[in-house]
Amino acid sequence: MLLATGLSLNLALGVLLIIFAVAQSLYSCWVSYRLKYAGDILSASLTPANRALGIYRISNCILIVASFWMALWIFGLVGAVKHTLSSLIVVVLLGSLAWTMEVLRNIVHGTVAGVVAQVYFDGGNPTQYSVKTSLHRVCTTSFGSICLGSSIVPILHALRMAARGLNRLQGENEFLFSCANCFMGIMDTLIGFGNNWAYVQVVVYGKPFIKASQDTWNLIKHCKLDVLINTDLTSSVCVLSGISGGMLCVLVSGGWTFATHKDLTTSISILAFIIGYSLVLIAMAVPQACVAVHYVSYAENPANQQFIQSPIPERLNELLRDLV
Repeated sequence: MLLATGLSLNLALGVLLIIFAVAQSLYSCWVSYRLKYAGDILSASLTPANRALGIYRISNCILIVASFWMALWIFGLVGAVKHTLSSLIVVVLLGSLAWTMEVLRNIVHGTVAGVVAQVYFDGGNPTQYSVKTSLHRVCTTSFGSICLGSSIVPILHALRMAARGLNRLQGENEFLFSCANCFMGIMDTLIGFGNNWAYVQVVVYGKPFIKASQDTWNLIKHCKLDVLINTDLTSSVCVLSGISGGMLCVLVSGGWTFATHKDLTTSISILAFIIGYSLVLIAMAVPQACVAVHYVSYAENPANQQFIQSPIPERLNELLRDLV
């Protein structure tokens, strides 16, 4: 659609999307051997969550709230376009939307983490009451930590992904080797001050976000689970699911716009992608939270009977043998 509009901006955007699609296809082939473990850890992690239907109700309610907020945001965006400082206002609105969607996603993440942790720590079954209790804690005493984490974690994770990419591309150049190692070392330190696994201890123990991040990361590194987490594809699966949802929205809304208002195809397509991507990521917060609780709970007590059939020990031993 973008290529067919004939506009230079649309042409450039269309070419970039084609390059991105090819890169993702190559990446899928490259990491295909890790897919089995990703499926195993998702299956093992989702088992406790499937006992509490309230978890999915909370997720659906947050999706409704997010949809309502996006509708209001779009009205604001339409008004901002006509303003004299439209570019600056649009940037601020985009930042506001990204942060708000991240907060809503982490509300789901924290609620699910609090409920599923009950299974691992107490051996109990999650109930409707435990779901309400966890949601109440997330939206009251832990809400400040949720908001702070929503501001810090996406930036740190993006920088860490860039560091890991640079680390792979360093080659035999000594300067790049030094820069990559330095950058990776800095990000390994900073990730201890903000990470997704911290939400488990934030909700379960009521710790402040920074303290929970440090304790959780130290616990993970002590058990050498960081070696396993760095190769885990579950986060990539969630992100790619969001991208797929965004692209599906682009095909539907962009196709309709191309047929009726060709000159608006680019702006509507970008807006549709943002909406679809954000909503799917909120939905994917449930499995992502379950996996996070599985890792943190295993790190706290690997001998727990709940982990008898966990795929973590076998996969971790394989990775550690490869490092020797």
